Amino acid sequence: MRLTVFAALLILPVASAFAAETNSETVHISFAKRAEIGFAPGAEVVPAVVRPQLAHVARELKAALAHEPATVEVEAHAPTPEARILALQRAVDVRGALVDDGVPAERINVLVVRTGAPDTVIIYFRRH
Repeated sequence: MRLTVFAALLILPVASAFAAETNSETVHISFAKRAEIGFAPGAEVVPAVVRPQLAHVARELKAALAHEPATVEVEAHAPTPEARILALQRAVDVRGALVDDGVPAERINVLVVRTGAPDTVIIYFRRH
C-alpha cells in the first residue's frame, strides 16, 4: 500500500518539505496553501504515521488563527452517494486530531463534497 500525504498551509513558504518512509507507506509533506491527506481505500482514520505531521499542521493553524479572523475547513471528497459516510468519518477524524492538537473546535467547519479526488481530505485555511 502506498500512502501519500501532502500538507500545506497558507502561512508557510512553498519551499519547505518533509518525506518519511515506514515499511510500505510513504509520507510526503510540502507547504503551500493547504493540507492534503490521502487515505488508503476504505480507511476511516488518519494513519498513525501521518499524525505527527498533522500535529505540526495543527500548531501552524492555531498560531495563524490567533492572529487573524479566519476559519479552517476540513473537506472530504465523496464522488458517489455510497462514499459519503466514509468521507464524513475521515473528515471528522481529521477535525478531531486538529482539536486534540489545540485548534479551536468552533473555528473548524467540516464539509463533504462530490468533486475532487476520492480517498482525500483537504484542510484549508480561510481568511475572512
